[in-house]
Amino acid sequence: MVYERKLSRTEAKRHFIYVDEKHRDLFPPQRRKFNILVKNQKVEATIDSQWRIWAALFWDDLPSFEEGDTIVISKNRDGSFMVEVEG
Repeated sequence: MVYERKLSRTEAKRHFIYVDEKHRDLFPPQRRKFNILVKNQKVEATIDSQWRIWAALFWDDLPSFEEGDTIVISKNRDGSFMVEVEG
């Protein structure tokens, strides 16, 4: 499973990744904890009531995370997710 989206100005400024309605079934339910891997570092995350993954915990570990960047989230076999940036 892969989820891709271009970051909006608000996402980049406020440090979150929005999960659009079409892809919500690919992620755990709201408020359920799950693991995200960024550069082989595991971070615990949740999705809030507005379907946002707050990225502040791993923001600095991403090489570039600005408006217009494409965020790629893939699901690993163990149920965790991996986040990468395509500039």
